[in-house]
Amino acid sequence: MTETGVRAFFYDYKYYLFPEEMDTLAQIKQLRRFTARRLLEERCMAPDFIYESIIDEEVEIEEPNRLFEVYVTLRSGEEYDRVLLNHINRSCQGCVRYSDDGDDITGHHREMSLNGVCYERESESDPWEFAVCVDYFWWRIGEKRNELAACIDAGDQKKLNRILNREFTKFCFPLEYYGSVVDGKYTLHLKHTLFEPNVMTMIGCGVVACGADEYGTLTQAGWNIVSYREAGSFSYSGKTKIQDDTRIVGFLPSPNPNAYNLSVYHARGNALSEKRKEEIVQDIYDYLVSLCGEQYILAFLYGGVEFTDQKRNILSMKEVVRVLKEKAAEFEGISFPPYHGYGLGEGAEQFALPYRADIREGQTRCTEMSFFERSDFEGEPPLWSSLVSYAYLFVPRGPLDEGKPAETLIWYLSNLDSVPAPIRDEDETLVSNGTIGFAECEEDGFIIDMIVFGEKSFFRSLKRLAPVLRAFEVKLVLVNRDGLMVYECGYDFNPTEDTPLFFRKENLTNDK
Repeated sequence: MTETGVRAFFYDYKYYLFPEEMDTLAQIKQLRRFTARRLLEERCMAPDFIYESIIDEEVEIEEPNRLFEVYVTLRSGEEYDRVLLNHINRSCQGCVRYSDDGDDITGHHREMSLNGVCYERESESDPWEFAVCVDYFWWRIGEKRNELAACIDAGDQKKLNRILNREFTKFCFPLEYYGSVVDGKYTLHLKHTLFEPNVMTMIGCGVVACGADEYGTLTQAGWNIVSYREAGSFSYSGKTKIQDDTRIVGFLPSPNPNAYNLSVYHARGNALSEKRKEEIVQDIYDYLVSLCGEQYILAFLYGGVEFTDQKRNILSMKEVVRVLKEKAAEFEGISFPPYHGYGLGEGAEQFALPYRADIREGQTRCTEMSFFERSDFEGEPPLWSSLVSYAYLFVPRGPLDEGKPAETLIWYLSNLDSVPAPIRDEDETLVSNGTIGFAECEEDGFIIDMIVFGEKSFFRSLKRLAPVLRAFEVKLVLVNRDGLMVYECGYDFNPTEDTPLFFRKENLTNDK
């Protein structure tokens, strides 16, 4: 027996049958604690469930806006397995994860839904996704922790980075780390530069987040892995006599109204060679990092430096730090990586990607992605596309606006580690696909920008909050080295007709 179109509701990644005494979702939203029939995703996958995986469970509603009505299908476990086995026999051959076990379909229930789509399929020719490479990298580095500890004890930062990048550069551009001991724990700090591209900052922070996960090999061994150099963990060791021949003259306006450029005094001013200027700027940066930590510098120094040979209103480095910390206090703290504000003006439809022409106010941690536009498809794919993808969700204004769509959707995107087992495998990659920006599109809706370290895990994650995405009529735009595609969001991700013709993958080549 199969029941289709059965009323249910979705709350905090879990599914429940609609209580018999309730006629509307609004009635359920008035409740705070009650018992409901929960639809476990055990031996099945939403929106198809089996009778054998229904249990009674107490539900506590903390935030009614996270409640969504859905329609599901119920059937016996025997019938579910028969339908799933047909899909497996038709679709799974050729996947490296597949072995012909006859009628044994153990493990397939959390991989393939009854629409026959699996976001874990792998072929021999598929390259490893960046997220998988990073997982493997940290496992390898965990085996070398004694070598890294010896480098930190000896103060040998060059050898430490050689060990790390010997593994990392097998699949990515090199990153630079600084090793220290903080509160008795060996610690790796990701090291940045003042002019580092935002996208490399984001990629680096994603790598660090994976290594710093509580289940990571180094973390389990008692190490810390941090996204930036913290105050007190780094000692200035620059070769220039920064306290003798260089001073900060003052702060200059920058394109970012919440950040500064710097005016720097040097006896030779602009007569300095560009190489020498770069050395001095890096030295100033490192010296400030030693005083207050890298997060303050990257948040409030935009990156522009003007050299002058005129002494006027000279500030000490400690005074510069004071100004930066006062700026941080205005924001009640700072986030890292920092956000940059932006907006699009008149005529944006000539170059903006789908749904973005009406952006008037936004913020982003990664300008290289959020500022991506049509003309960027005309040349070689951007360097970052060989590692990661860029995606954004467009949420149109609609009748559910009173349900706080932005707040609700961001909550669901930010708490995916709360998806219950076994539908979320605890062995899934530790690299998180992260939100990098948010933008308002006048009266049309809003956009959430995301960096994608693994497309397969990204689609699996979005599928797990399909009721939310469908209720808000969300569109997904994905940009990778193959081009751009627009999808309808739900349990399936079907390409829409909104993809401009010259953006379609079949019309794009990488050798233009």
